[in-house]
Amino acid sequence: MREISLEERKHATTEEEVLGRIVPCLVRPEGSGNIGSAARAAAVMGLGTLRLVQPHAPINLEARKMAAGAQEALRAARSCASLDEALHDAVFVLGFSARRREHRIQPVWLESAVPKALAAARKGTVVLLFGNERTGLENPELDRAHQVVRIPTSRVFSSLNLAQAVMTAAYEFRRHAGAEMEEYHYELAPAEDVERCIQALAAALDRRRFFAKAKRTLALRRLRDLFGRAVPYKNEISLLRGMIRSLDEDPPV
Repeated sequence: MREISLEERKHATTEEEVLGRIVPCLVRPEGSGNIGSAARAAAVMGLGTLRLVQPHAPINLEARKMAAGAQEALRAARSCASLDEALHDAVFVLGFSARRREHRIQPVWLESAVPKALAAARKGTVVLLFGNERTGLENPELDRAHQVVRIPTSRVFSSLNLAQAVMTAAYEFRRHAGAEMEEYHYELAPAEDVERCIQALAAALDRRRFFAKAKRTLALRRLRDLFGRAVPYKNEISLLRGMIRSLDEDPPV
């Protein structure tokens, strides 16, 4: 995963480009595994390059193991000497916290915060601040956030693992941005191919005296209804034709 240039950030148009402007930032993370897992979460959901505010855990074997296939994203993770450096290009900052903060305005649920953050990402970098595993974001760090965000969790136990919090947020951004399922473009079978397949199947069944005389027309009508609902692809009809032909072949000795 590469850092998106300032010029590219000015002209983001596609949802992928917008998501690439949304940057998770871990403030003083202590677990190397969390760094690797967070890098993987950002990569798999299409977010921008992970930022780390020092001091932070080393990017070691554990981090690389938890990053799994996202080694490039982990290598690209950017270490920042201070929070100021991490936020230098941010136009909007979300601070994630499960703790009640009396001095801040009412926090918002993650789902409510995402649309505003996506709109801001069309204009510049949006930074998602996540705090230390033990203490979360300290008040001075949370003061830098434009909005305090809470992830819906159980009231009985609300503490999320750091990497889990990053993944939950990244997923929510991906979902709102309109994630598209990869499509396989197969050609629909022409009506004449479907009809030839039905006729071949009917002939094979006739040779086996499958149909009761009075029921043949009704059975074929129902078969056509079945094919009509299925809207088969061309390669599927070819497969069926091959299967029907094999019924009349001599079995292997």
